[in-house]
Amino acid sequence: ARISSLPVSGSEATHAVGALKVVTEAESKCVLEWLDLLVTYLSETSSQSSGEADPLDLAPEPTRIGLSVEERVRGEIGRFVLLPPRRANRSSGCSPCLIDCILAFIERFFFLGLSTQIVAMALGFEPSYFAKTFKTHVRESMTKRLRRVRLERAKRLLENPYLSILEIADRAGFSDASYFARVFHREFAVTPTQYRDLQVEPSRARIRRE
Repeated sequence: ARISSLPVSGSEATHAVGALKVVTEAESKCVLEWLDLLVTYLSETSSQSSGEADPLDLAPEPTRIGLSVEERVRGEIGRFVLLPPRRANRSSGCSPCLIDCILAFIERFFFLGLSTQIVAMALGFEPSYFAKTFKTHVRESMTKRLRRVRLERAKRLLENPYLSILEIADRAGFSDASYFARVFHREFAVTPTQYRDLQVEPSRARIRRE
């Protein structure tokens, strides 16, 4: 009855249906994952001005995301684990699975204005309990892990000669360039500029040989 109501013959409708591609569950999942990556990429690059920098190295500033840092933390992690009520002041339920989700969140959103207290309160945990539990599972504090992730990101960005130290500090999640330089020097015993020069010289020597 439905086919007969269409402005085509039954044989034409049957042929059209037969020509449709059958999508498997695996293919559907792959497409959804690809779309998620595309949306993430567009959200990270749409608010940035064009320039010589690699678009994949661009990260959105917290003020441009449209959500507070606490809302972003809770929203993202809440997709994977059941969270206690916000500001529940609890001292239980911070599982290894939740810690793994937090580590993944830090790797992806290191540029946000994160702190141990902000993450704990967003997830409904008392900050001192959360800090102790995180350190027990990860063998280092959340502050140290976040700083290490940001420094590794900064090292990658320093390979781009078109980015200033100020831009790199901002994109890596540091509050200002001078603080970034101090932390970088304390960790690697060279300044960000010196590190960049060390990366550039081998490339120049290789070009001269070629």
